This record gives sequence, structure tokens and C-alpha cells, in this order.
Amino acid sequence: MDEEKTFDLDDLDDEFWKKVVFFEIQHSSGLGGPGALWMVTEDKKKYCLGFQGLPFSEYDLADNLHPMFLQTNKLENGHHRYVIEDDWHYIHGPEFHTTGAMIRDDIYAKFIEIAKDENLIKEKVEFGYYNLPDIVGLALGTESLERIDYINFLHAREEEERRIKEINEEHEKNKLLPEHLIWNPMYMNSMIVNPILGEYALIVKRNEEKLAVMKFTIIFQPYHVKPMQIDLSKGPERYILFEKTYHDFYGPIDFSSDENKWENQSEEIEAGFQTSRHVLAFFDWACLSDGDYGMFLCSFLTEEEAKEYALCYANANSHITGNRNTLITHLEPKEDHQRRVERYEAYQAYRKYYKEIMDVIVNFEGYPDYTSGGAPFLKEAILKEVPQITERQLTLVWRDLPIVLEKRTQDVIEMERQNSMVQLQKIENGDK
Repeated sequence: MDEEKTFDLDDLDDEFWKKVVFFEIQHSSGLGGPGALWMVTEDKKKYCLGFQGLPFSEYDLADNLHPMFLQTNKLENGHHRYVIEDDWHYIHGPEFHTTGAMIRDDIYAKFIEIAKDENLIKEKVEFGYYNLPDIVGLALGTESLERIDYINFLHAREEEERRIKEINEEHEKNKLLPEHLIWNPMYMNSMIVNPILGEYALIVKRNEEKLAVMKFTIIFQPYHVKPMQIDLSKGPERYILFEKTYHDFYGPIDFSSDENKWENQSEEIEAGFQTSRHVLAFFDWACLSDGDYGMFLCSFLTEEEAKEYALCYANANSHITGNRNTLITHLEPKEDHQRRVERYEAYQAYRKYYKEIMDVIVNFEGYPDYTSGGAPFLKEAILKEVPQITERQLTLVWRDLPIVLEKRTQDVIEMERQNSMVQLQKIENGDK
């Protein structure tokens, strides 16, 4: 690290602030990353005070750094104006792409003159109008401002880079490999004697008391001679990849070829009607052969490309899928049935105390404010008023509770109904 090109907060003394001719605040954001305060001084230097490592909030610069950052309650273009505007100019407008920049009066005219010269900006300023400090540098008579960075910001970035490197190394060490994505054939109506529809693969990991599942499905799109006419002899035309995430899973993870044979049939017929089914998600039985494929991801010319994409998608969403060390490929029959019994008993309790639960839902008014999410407060009320049902059972049946009956939901429905009635009346009256 070049010590001559770093600064600490103690270096920003009164003499420094007298030399500042420009500043721009770029606040932190999720997609834009950590923000920074950019400052240009009359001795042709630009200071980057990155907000990572700052000992106070980036919104408290006026109280902790200098009064020049004090803002008024006056808004312009959605941003607060600054108190120092008697001697400074506020830079705004779509061409500057800034959320808050100020420049001293004595160089403002020169700055605007340069900023209006589009050819000069394209030639001399990297990133164009997005790089206001360098435009200010041109106004000061230099094409190369000396950059000086906040030392704590550099330390924080180094620490972040070190941590990201460790995370990436750990990810590479544990990520799923092609052999972990086991593809199984799918047949029309789950019958092996029928044409093959495509393939599917499951990735399963334990998530507390649940089994989280990511299902990939590759559908073999038949070759189309013309609209609504296909030629199966030419093989698949495209390979269509879908993904569906299940937050809980019931049924065996692996499938035995000895299962699901039709009784009272010859061995040949039995073999022909073996099925490839898993029981997925909540209380429903989902057939993987021609059921709900989930979200469309991409279309491919080859099956290998589709499988490669699925593996990449799984590793990119490892918070759902886990990794090779958390991958579950087999569920013991005892645990499988224990989980099923727990599920069935929860629905039995729901059936038994249905009226009591509905009474709580219909009459509930226990939200702290109108914007609060309802689930935690409604669950607490149900458990209090219906102690016969356990928290685990309520969680298992929560998906099937008719929350639409809840009082606040009904208030919203009525409000929206009235709004639509008003709009219908305007349409009928010919109002614009």
C-alpha cells in the first residue's frame, strides 16, 4: 500500500477543508456496493473516502466530518439541498447521474463549460459524466488528479477480498460435481413403454426438520416439421431446462425398480408399467414425469449443455441446494414414514380444531401496524387460543390455512373493490 496516497480522518484539518472545491456523495447500495465521498481540492488532488471502515454512519458526515455536508429540508429532484449553497453550486441534471454533488462558485463556470463539450468529455474523462471528479480536474487545468484513498477503506477492502477468496476456495472445495447430479428418465404417464419425455434430477439437503429439494427437468422438445406436426424419428430439436424448488419433501428420495408394479399382471407387463415417481412438496403427490416442471431456465441445442447449466445453477444457489457434503441421496424408510406420520397427524389436528382456528383468523386484529407482516403475530394468536395444536403442527399446515378470511386481508380486498368500482364508473362515463 502506498502510504503517500492514503489519508486518515485526522489528516482532514482546517487547512484541508479550505482547499476543497468539489464533493460528491455516492451512498451505499445493494447492487452498487459500498458508497464513498469524493472530494477534489484546489491543489489538484481527489480524495476517496470510502464508507467501508468509517467509524460513523455515512449519513452523519455533517456531525462527524465537517459542517459543509449539512443539508436543509428543501428538496430538489428528490434530494436535499445543502446549507453552503450561498458560496457553492448544486450540480444536478440527468447528464451528471449524481445524487448529491457541490462545486465551489469560483470554478463552477469553467466546470460547466467543459461539461458541455461532449467530445472533450469522451476523449479525456473515463466513464464520461459518471466521473465528475475528473471533469472538475479538467476545470482545474489537469487531466490527471492525484488520487488519495481513505486508509481504513483500503484495509476494509483488503479484508473483504481476503474473506471472499476464502469463501470462493471453500465453495470450490465443496461444490457439486457432475456425478452428484443424477439424471433419471421420464416417460409419458410414467410408463416405460411410452415415449420418453426427458430427464429429471433431484438435489436434496436437510434444512432443520425439513428436506429442501431443487428439481431440474430437461424436456426433450420433438422436431417440428411445421406447426402442430412433429417427427419423432429425427430426435429432439431442443432441450428445455426447468427448475422447481420445494421447501419440504415427503417420500423416498431414491426409486427402486421393484416398486409400483401392477398386481395380477405377467412379469413382462409389470416391467412395462414400472413408474418413476417421487412424492414432493407439502401434502401433494407430484409425478415427476409430466407434472409441474417449475420455472423455465433456458433452451439448449444439446443435452450436455442443459446439464452443465443445471449444475452451474445449483452451485450458484448453494444456500438452497447445499453442497456435496450436505447432499442427501437416500432417506431411511423409518425416517420417511416418521415424517409422513408427523404430517398426517398435523392435518388430523387441523381438521379437529378447524373451527377454533378459523375463529382466530377471522377475528384477528393483533398487528402492531398496518405494514407489519402477519404470519408471526397470527401464529402466536392461534397457538394461544388453540393450545391443542402444537407450533410444529401449525407450521406443517400453514400453507393450507385460508388466510384470505383474515380481517385485515378482507379490509384490503374491500378497499381494492371500491377502487375498481370507481375506475369502472369513470370508464362508463368516458372520463380520461
